[in-house]
Amino acid sequence: MAVELDDTTTNKWSETDASNTQPAPDGAPSGTVPSQAEPIWRGIMATVKRFWNRINGTVTTTGASGHYIYTPVNTTYPTAYVGGEAFCFKAHQDSAGSDDININGLGAKNLKRFTTAGKTAIAAGDIKSGMFVVVRYDGTDMVIDRPVSNVGTYNRQVFTASGTFTATASVPHKITVVGAGGGSGGIGSSAVRSSQGGASGAVAVSTQTLASGTGYTVTTGAAGTAGTSAPTAGGNGGTSSFSGGAITTVQATGGVGGGTGNDATFPTPPLGGTATGAAGDLLITGASPQSGEIQSIFANHIAPNGANTPLGLGSGGIGGDDQSGGRGTVGVGYGSGGGGNWGSSNAGNAGAPGIVIVEWWA
Repeated sequence: MAVELDDTTTNKWSETDASNTQPAPDGAPSGTVPSQAEPIWRGIMATVKRFWNRINGTVTTTGASGHYIYTPVNTTYPTAYVGGEAFCFKAHQDSAGSDDININGLGAKNLKRFTTAGKTAIAAGDIKSGMFVVVRYDGTDMVIDRPVSNVGTYNRQVFTASGTFTATASVPHKITVVGAGGGSGGIGSSAVRSSQGGASGAVAVSTQTLASGTGYTVTTGAAGTAGTSAPTAGGNGGTSSFSGGAITTVQATGGVGGGTGNDATFPTPPLGGTATGAAGDLLITGASPQSGEIQSIFANHIAPNGANTPLGLGSGGIGGDDQSGGRGTVGVGYGSGGGGNWGSSNAGNAGAPGIVIVEWWA
């Protein structure tokens, strides 16, 4: 039976029983004799079997990386791509990204999928080896037949230096902004107290829809500088921010630098940075370092550690002690404060720089 279960231009089969009156074997007109009925039955059986095979994944594809070749058992059909027609296959390999498929030698068609951003090329790993995949021809591409993905492919761009982020899709973006950590203070030549560690920068986590093609300004705060042995206090951490377009600016200020060591009083712990953003954003104030205590002859004492960054994004520098030369360490990761020092004539320790992280699914 030279006909397919589709809406090709031949269109020899009808959904109305009484309309299937084409001459045998393409139909069953009134007065069909038994000898004419046999090819009709066989044709129906073959057509239904081909249709069943196409939609039930009986074919395992072949082909080089990035290309899927679908070869049916009976290569006489299909003879053309038809809009809306579906094919199911068992993938022989993982997708490489921007892959295509060739059905029965009819020509390669791009494999696409739908996300909230619209129709897009499939990504590496969207198809896994051994996976059953249903695709449907839309007149241009072979589209994976599944509900619209609300997540798409995960993307992330990390800024450890100031720059510009250009959105590639008009979808919600998670923006994490971390202010820089403050440096610890220095200690003069005659001091017998520790200097104060630096405070940590604030953290702002915002989810806002960015506009595709729009460039957004990214600023990463500079690390708070170490105090000198003059002595001077540690420098404040710089402000990090994300702004531009029609969004609400997301900002996290840096932590305040720690005070100097002296013989009279222990410096007051500095304050952490503050965060601003859109309504509903997660805005976390930076932490102050611990307070220190005076050195005594009865036990060794440890200078204050720098403050840790909220959400575990940075660890404060370790405070020095009177048994190991008094030197602390710089802030670790992003946004943490520098550790304080013991002793005399010691410079402080720098805080950790700020960072901005942009994440989205498209």
